[in-house]
Amino acid sequence: MVTDFPKTATAYQLADIHFLRAHYERWQTIYELAPVGVSIADEAGQIIDANPAAERILRLSKDQHLSATIHDSQWEILDALGQHLQPEHYASAIALREQRVVENQIMQVRHRQGMAWLTVSAAPLPTGGVIIVYADITEVKEQAQRIAYLSAHDQLTGIANRTAFFGQLEQRIVATAKNEQVAVLVLDIDGFKEFNESAGHETGDKILQEVAKRIASAAPPASFVARIGGDEFAVTCSFKSDIHARIITYIKVVTQPIRIGRAEFHVHLKAGLAHTKASEANADKLWRQADLAMHEAKAKRQSFAVFHQEMSERYVRRFEMSERLQRAISLGELELHYQPQFDADRNYCGVEVLCRWYDDIFGQVSPCEFIPLAEERGLIGALTEAVVEKLLQQMIAWRDQGLHIPHRFAINLSVQDLERPQLLQWIKQKVAVTGLGAERFELEITETALMQNPEQAIDTCRELQELGFRIAIDDFGVGHSSLNYLKKMRADLLKIDMSFTREMLNNPSDHAIVKTIIATADIFGMETLAEGVESEAQAAELKRLGCHYLQGYLLAKPMPASEFTAFIRAL
Repeated sequence: MVTDFPKTATAYQLADIHFLRAHYERWQTIYELAPVGVSIADEAGQIIDANPAAERILRLSKDQHLSATIHDSQWEILDALGQHLQPEHYASAIALREQRVVENQIMQVRHRQGMAWLTVSAAPLPTGGVIIVYADITEVKEQAQRIAYLSAHDQLTGIANRTAFFGQLEQRIVATAKNEQVAVLVLDIDGFKEFNESAGHETGDKILQEVAKRIASAAPPASFVARIGGDEFAVTCSFKSDIHARIITYIKVVTQPIRIGRAEFHVHLKAGLAHTKASEANADKLWRQADLAMHEAKAKRQSFAVFHQEMSERYVRRFEMSERLQRAISLGELELHYQPQFDADRNYCGVEVLCRWYDDIFGQVSPCEFIPLAEERGLIGALTEAVVEKLLQQMIAWRDQGLHIPHRFAINLSVQDLERPQLLQWIKQKVAVTGLGAERFELEITETALMQNPEQAIDTCRELQELGFRIAIDDFGVGHSSLNYLKKMRADLLKIDMSFTREMLNNPSDHAIVKTIIATADIFGMETLAEGVESEAQAAELKRLGCHYLQGYLLAKPMPASEFTAFIRAL
């Protein structure tokens, strides 16, 4: 830096000197305070200067800088892809060798305290040598990596997410030989909703984390495991002969008890497998097929199922049917049929209200098909409302016609109905508005529905009984309910499932079951009704065993409102 002026200097010279000094000081300040590293090397590549930022970024003192060259192999430098970068490919070396500007070379430099990501630019100097400018982008890169990680991983479980799964599946399809098979396995926690409702969402999250951990640990190295969403996981892998054994392994490792605090949970998986040649594979289609297979396993209460084309055809049918069912409910196209019930002496004592649906495309659809479909698609609440609304309208019409129909009307409720307090409140209000009285109605709940959430079902049924409704347990004998729950339930009526009634005279086991159900009902002060009575011999034996009521084709078939009206008038 200039400090003294020549005594012979002219005014112009002094002005130039002042200008140069100010210019030099300004650039010296920039050089010293710049947030980017700046190093200068001579024509031989020897580093002759480095600013403080260079020392800070590379974790090297100035003396250490000055003892190095731009070609020095002591630099451990990787390129943007993590590959070792040879010294002749450094931006500084290229700029010096080819006498051209090199901009924004991304590199990773290892130092004593870790790794720094840099963007490096270099330019040849007019006086010889090269200037190297580099910015530390480590924080930006780490943030980008963090974002990339989050976009590809499930935040709750830490395994890959849906997006990453489909990306990996696409890559596997491309990389697999055309004639080799690509497979997708979908795994779903059976009844996971019950864990959330009974133990809370925090416990549910911990169960998901443990299940993800177990599935990932059981997966072979070449497999890719992801959480697709909710309680559903997926695995993509090559299709090999041992894949069925691998599925069983997944199911077994998850079935082992999961301990959370002092509680122990038993989790069960349902699995669906789909596979096809890589040359014919489509990622989204393959996953949907595996998902269909998983739902098939659930529907058939199997551990796992393998996709076949009939599943797809059934899915298309069910999808279209659900759309048309929703339309039929909203337009009031469902019909009600009425099947009379009788006491053991053949006297009329009540009627069960049954829903029937005729569709222009599907024809007469069995309740065994459209009722489970309504439950699956979340339409059962609307269907129950439609049935109650139509029944009340018909009862009011009969009342206005002066037709008195004695005894009760039995209406079927789904387990989902029991989980919707607002629906039950709606039924109460609707019945109250008509002035018909709750005692005119019997609400039927299947034993299977009761056992899905017995405590809630018991509480709900007690509330309904307090309002005056009569409670019946339908299809009794197939749901394996305990005597303890039956005692707590305090239902008014047990309906013996028709499967037992049908074979009771031919099968000693079924006869014993019917006899036991009747005796059990007597113990708890309940009445019994046998469904599916089709012969005089069955009716006579049921009466002898002490069954209170009978229902079946022997006595009366389900009939539309017009025929039921005639039936009542003929009593």
